Amino acid sequence: MLNLIRFEPGAEVPLHSHDHEQLGLVLEGMQASLVDGVAHELGPLRDTYSRVASSTRRIAGRKEPLFSTSSGPSARTTENAGRRASGRR
Repeated sequence: MLNLIRFEPGAEVPLHSHDHEQLGLVLEGMQASLVDGVAHELGPLRDTYSRVASSTRRIAGRKEPLFSTSSGPSARTTENAGRRASGRR
């Protein structure tokens, strides 16, 4: 799934996690993230991010960020589905 998200200044997403991996790119503005307790400031068209399934994260908007994020099943889920389809375990 591909998303395009714009935050209002000062908007925040509280601490959370997902059961899938996530990739993203800041297109405009700045995004502040706290991932597994480590702070990151992401800027436009220079910073990408990759977050593994179950990592904890909090996101805050700085300078009205517009960012693209892509998510899907974890590599492990995809690997297991491939094994089932081929008859392997």
